[in-house]
Amino acid sequence: MKIAEVKNILSKYSEKQLILIIGEMYKAIPKKIKEDKDIDIIIQNLESFTKAGKCKRKVTKLPDIDELEYQVNEFVDYAYNQYYFAPNSYVHKKDRPKWRFKVKKFYKDLALAASEKDNVKIVAELLEKLYVLLCYACDYILFSGDDPFWSIGINQEDFLKSVLSFKIKNESSNDFIKNSIAITLLDSRKFKQPYIIINY
Repeated sequence: MKIAEVKNILSKYSEKQLILIIGEMYKAIPKKIKEDKDIDIIIQNLESFTKAGKCKRKVTKLPDIDELEYQVNEFVDYAYNQYYFAPNSYVHKKDRPKWRFKVKKFYKDLALAASEKDNVKIVAELLEKLYVLLCYACDYILFSGDDPFWSIGINQEDFLKSVLSFKIKNESSNDFIKNSIAITLLDSRKFKQPYIIINY
């Protein structure tokens, strides 16, 4: 049957009959398909799966903010120690050029994680660390290439706007103005651990 036919038939059943039908259909769906199609999410939280009265094709699962925080902090620490540029035992040679893909994924995952209100503060902090790291890498060799923003495919101005858009949501007006000026005008050549300068 086509979906229009299915909807037409289902509209004729009572709530009790629909529960029975859905229950039987759920039991018949293979586990892998349930996971791939987010069937449980549709059943548990239909509101998150709908938009303007129409079902979305896919529900995006939020990244684990604790795991993301650990990964970003480790990446930042490794980068400042030049583990993504010079030979070392922490980052394998074949993985060093992949730093740009890690940053792009961090950028995307942090934006997703911020859709949960409780995550906004840590998202702002982590994005800020990444932004300052990339600014620092414009003047000091941390990665291959001399323009890290170009390497990750994200304009520096856009990255900064993203950082500020999250900071303004969890800082007082005075702190936001002070911190925003600091990060906008930062000169990475004047300090060794640049992200510390904006953590007042």
